[in-house]
Amino acid sequence: MNATFATELKKVCPPPRNGGGFISVSNNRVTDPNKLSNQFYKNMASGQVLFTSDQTLMDETPTTGNKTAAMVADNAANPIAWMVRFAGAMVKMGGIEVLTGTGPGEVRKACNATNNAS
Repeated sequence: MNATFATELKKVCPPPRNGGGFISVSNNRVTDPNKLSNQFYKNMASGQVLFTSDQTLMDETPTTGNKTAAMVADNAANPIAWMVRFAGAMVKMGGIEVLTGTGPGEVRKACNATNNAS
């Protein structure tokens, strides 16, 4: 994480006092929630993301090398190309048939485990 960004977050999200649990909320650098943009990728490329899982996309791994980091850089640099890919992905997801509880498949009661066979 970018050190300046971390300092900004510490101001917005101070640690709990005396072990008390309060929840602080910080947006993830949303510029306009009603506008489709590649801002997430720009933030990621500059180390300004909140979650380890997001920053991990920039890491080199034995499996992917720097492939995902290159994709992030491309998405950050080419907003129109990203929008075209995003639109295609949304259309593809629209073709996923949702399970409703009837027919083949299983609607899980808990997302992390299959239901017990009865």
